[in-house]
Amino acid sequence: MVELAGKALSLSYLPATEDDEAVIASRLPEPDENGEINPEYIPDTLPGYLINRIGEFKIGGDVVKTTTAMAMGTELLTETGYWEPGRGWNTSRNEPIAGEYQAYALDLQGVS
Repeated sequence: MVELAGKALSLSYLPATEDDEAVIASRLPEPDENGEINPEYIPDTLPGYLINRIGEFKIGGDVVKTTTAMAMGTELLTETGYWEPGRGWNTSRNEPIAGEYQAYALDLQGVS
């Protein structure tokens, strides 16, 4: 835990290939004459079956683990936990979806 204290922990996803990136870009609206995009024109959905993503787990800015390419919207199964002396493991299962962004926080000094 000491090595993780104060570091950002995150799970994010990148397009797996340039073709996947092109599918996403093709769905975004064109910028106006000022180079800005009106958020109202950003689509609410994307064709996930056409887009593959690669997950990256980062500690600080360093990628420590990547996933294989998977279709956007695919549910993953993750388990996080910590060992508490005298009590054993305390774990939780999560189901992040390929394409989501997840940030993790450790409260090593606060209320438990």
